[in-house]
Amino acid sequence: MPLAARIITLLGTLHTLESKVILPRQELVPGRSSAVCPSLHSFLAHDSGQNPLPGLKVSSLSSSGPPTRCCSYSCSRLKRAVAVTAAEAIGRAAMGELSGVMSMKPLFSFGLVADVQYADKDNKGPDEEGRVQRYREATGKLEKAVKAFNTNKHNLQFVLTLGDIIDGNITVQQTESDFDEVLVRLAKLELKAYHLLGNHCLRLPRETLLEKLDMPALYYQKQIHPGWTLIVLDSMDLSIRWPTESEKYKDGLKFCQEHPIVEDKSTQMASWNGGLGAEQLAWFAGVLQEAEREGTKVIVAAHHPLLPGSAPLSHLMWNHDQVSSILLTSPSVVLFLSGHYHPGGYLKVGGQHFVTVQAILEAPLDSEAHAFVHVYEDHITIEGYGFVESRNLTIESEPSAQNKLS
Repeated sequence: MPLAARIITLLGTLHTLESKVILPRQELVPGRSSAVCPSLHSFLAHDSGQNPLPGLKVSSLSSSGPPTRCCSYSCSRLKRAVAVTAAEAIGRAAMGELSGVMSMKPLFSFGLVADVQYADKDNKGPDEEGRVQRYREATGKLEKAVKAFNTNKHNLQFVLTLGDIIDGNITVQQTESDFDEVLVRLAKLELKAYHLLGNHCLRLPRETLLEKLDMPALYYQKQIHPGWTLIVLDSMDLSIRWPTESEKYKDGLKFCQEHPIVEDKSTQMASWNGGLGAEQLAWFAGVLQEAEREGTKVIVAAHHPLLPGSAPLSHLMWNHDQVSSILLTSPSVVLFLSGHYHPGGYLKVGGQHFVTVQAILEAPLDSEAHAFVHVYEDHITIEGYGFVESRNLTIESEPSAQNKLS
């Protein structure tokens, strides 16, 4: 019988025996063993064939002779046996000896925050939905996140931020000052941090952001654990937030001419959104194909959400249809993480999970907004704090080659 089943059996028996254990009417003298009723002895004895805990020293629980006078009694020694059982279970689980049971220890874990959007300016709101953007409070919540990550640094591989760490201010100098305030907090992290850029980040030059945030590129991939890859996308690649003489600007302008900007909630073609350019799309498809060949699982991160349902249409990537046509056909992708839509959201398509993480910026006064992501063999747990919602996400053992909206 598997150890986990033996534990469950013993605990169930303990509940039953709590009022039925038959023990001799005698004092428990330190150093002197006490007889246990035959049914309990049979349950625990090595030679009974029913022992749920091989290796448990029954001699410490019972004497050789059967009881002569019995009563209803709660056995403290039985409770100690259960404590031994629990300790043994933890030890065996750490060595991977619990078969057929959800693993107790994650393969790896990382910290997660979205949309700090700090600025030295007054709050905005509440709007018609009651949402308030608390700009000056954002650094305090970031400090709480950094402290939590550092406290758990031995259990974390890295920290992932999902863009928009600043909001942008009236002047470039003020925006640079806001950025410095955020960098001071991030510098206290005692872990590797992976960043990506959001639309508000582009109030500063990309070159400055890449250098100060120690980003290898605007989009990139990293092996974060054997058999696991993190793909970071630049969802402001296709946009008009580029120098006007650049090819990137021309590509973004052409896309906007074909799909006019509309400043309302009826379309993804809003000025605060962007998408993936042709070069990045080809790179993304190639990386996913490589992951599929190697049997690697993938977590994708971008600032903008990808699919309707994970966020409103007004907050999705401009060319979310092109990006999703690549991602949804990949059996390697397990999880897509995004920010941008501050209230957050969630959608499952086939075996893929699309999580929009709640923003630090809109967390309630004196609250917090960060998460720990724990990746197991068969599931992913998002352990949210404060404004960030917790989730338990299953990992399909054999994901379909073609996911379908359901």
